[in-house]
Amino acid sequence: MLKPQRWIIPAAFVLVSAVGLGTAQAANITASETLADIATLVGTQFDVTAFIATNGLEAADGTGAFIANQTATGQALVVLLEGVGGPFSDWFQIIYSGAAGAPIETVTVHWRSDADPGGLPPLPVGVTPQFLVETGGVQDITALLVASATASGFAFPSNLTVQVQSDAPEAVVPEPATLTLTGLGLVGVASRYRRRRDSSNS
Repeated sequence: MLKPQRWIIPAAFVLVSAVGLGTAQAANITASETLADIATLVGTQFDVTAFIATNGLEAADGTGAFIANQTATGQALVVLLEGVGGPFSDWFQIIYSGAAGAPIETVTVHWRSDADPGGLPPLPVGVTPQFLVETGGVQDITALLVASATASGFAFPSNLTVQVQSDAPEAVVPEPATLTLTGLGLVGVASRYRRRRDSSNS
């Protein structure tokens, strides 16, 4: 009979080799810009180096690193349009590099919006852009980034998804005058109900 100590370690090694250490998670970047022109970048699932962003008026930049099943080095660019054939509204650029011999992908992102006045900053050079009509809602641009990278002669890393939302609506906060009128209306309704109830009791 085999002693447990002699076969447990080789069996565990075979099991880990056959199953693997698991699949890399999909890192995600969300770029948004509000109607007040506040540009924001948020990155999640960056499991090597947390995604850190500097957000501000009409410009946001971020960087982070994650584990990718397939790494690549290059860049990609998506330009948002204000309607079909309309002027440029925003652009999203990603520059990425894969570490040699390790499944680590490092990305740097630039998110730019058109200033009023001033317009949109010049498009980055050395990359072929893809174009998308903005809707105001969340739009997935991962496939467009892959197409931009391919058209520019680059591969695109795996395990990465990107969404953008241009001209995101602000949270609606009622004005004080609206709140006052609503309050007066409710007081009037309550007063009328009380009078009607008192007259039916007498």
